[in-house]
Amino acid sequence: MFNWSRPKCPVDPDVRTWVEQRMNWLVRQFGWEIFSQYEVVLPIQEHFPAPYDGSTEAVRVSFDQVCEYMEIDPATVELKFYSEGRDSLRNGAPLGVRESASTGLYDHREGQTIIWLETSNLHDPMSMVATFAHELCHEHLLGGNRLSRDEADHEAVTDLATICFGMGVFIANASLRDRTTRRGNLSFWNISRQGYLTDSVLAYALALYAWARKERPPDWERYLRADIRSQLRQSLSYLEDLGEEMVVERKAGASTTVGSYSPELIAKLFWKRAPKAEIQCDEVSTTDETEHSPVDEVFTQAVFLMENEKWEEAIPLLSEVLCEDFSDGDAYQQRSVAHMALGNVRDGLADAEKAVEYLPDDSESYYLRGRALLESRQFDRAVADFTRFLKEEGDGGTDPGRIGLVYYLRGSALGKLNDLELAAADFSRAIRSRPRWADAHAARADAYDRLGEFKKAQADREEAARLAGNAES
Repeated sequence: MFNWSRPKCPVDPDVRTWVEQRMNWLVRQFGWEIFSQYEVVLPIQEHFPAPYDGSTEAVRVSFDQVCEYMEIDPATVELKFYSEGRDSLRNGAPLGVRESASTGLYDHREGQTIIWLETSNLHDPMSMVATFAHELCHEHLLGGNRLSRDEADHEAVTDLATICFGMGVFIANASLRDRTTRRGNLSFWNISRQGYLTDSVLAYALALYAWARKERPPDWERYLRADIRSQLRQSLSYLEDLGEEMVVERKAGASTTVGSYSPELIAKLFWKRAPKAEIQCDEVSTTDETEHSPVDEVFTQAVFLMENEKWEEAIPLLSEVLCEDFSDGDAYQQRSVAHMALGNVRDGLADAEKAVEYLPDDSESYYLRGRALLESRQFDRAVADFTRFLKEEGDGGTDPGRIGLVYYLRGSALGKLNDLELAAADFSRAIRSRPRWADAHAARADAYDRLGEFKKAQADREEAARLAGNAES
């Protein structure tokens, strides 16, 4: 008789085999003690007691702490900073969706190890610690001559190793970072991805780690993102159903060569299906040009303040940046966000106008100006700016949730112009992007009411009420 309720592994069989093989490979490299000698590090004050303000001094304290947890002497590793440009920095504020670029680099040559941190990480301690963990695992694996960059899965193995070194909670939580902020009628949504492994691969690896430690379930699971935690529990149920005491074997000492893996398998491991070309160590410049400038430091500090909703403190810093360069479109964008969050719609619109002037090819400028125009009740112009944004980005651009937000905002403007059919269509597009968005269902219900489609309106009102009472965790 079929047992349809048997728990399933969240990853494909070939991916499951890869995870198990590589976990066993890590045991052979470091010994079974790798599962017990490293504490599971958590995002709690006990593990990171020093206050964090985004300064380079605070970053160094956190870096030294991670080095100690991973048993690497901080004195042997130099920490430096680089910036891939303002496009990455501005995502520290809730402007939209970031396609992940590099967050850190590992540089080891002539006996010297340098860890490079991309400055966009400074606003987000969770992401920053995850970056430290990944790059320091390079020191254990590449620096220790245990792994070669020539192996197609070497970055995936490095992410896997962070789990064994006790940093798995940070790696898993940083793989997807999102945040929604509301101010009056405004919604700001930011989402970004980091790391190499898919969420399901991370969850199964965490389950193997917990299984080897005989933690079933582990106490630390409550610190994981809800979606990762759910897949972790599914993986543990799957392992329990296998009836095997050990999936990862107690073998150590021998250096075992792992066979080559197919491109199809490698593609399944990585959440980025077409990753950018990796920056090699010898491409990192060690000149002063790589360091961020004093103005960039001020800009980065403003981003950090905005991430923590300290809008009033961020505005003078952004004004300082603009005093140095009045044509800095990124600073105008950020200051527009801060003004709008404080309800200063006129100032927010003025800065958004400047952002369009100096960054006319940046779709973000039109999103920001459209939002300010909507609040200024200039609905025709708002529709035009949101349409320009959607034309530039397309339905496949950035993240579907962000596209949905813009459809929602354009629908709101169209509703004010009494273009009710177009408004309802935009709200429908927003709902397709975020099906559990109560506000979008409520807005569409209002449009349907005004169109006389009362049954549809009632269905949307009921769905909005249900979703509002069962908010997503």
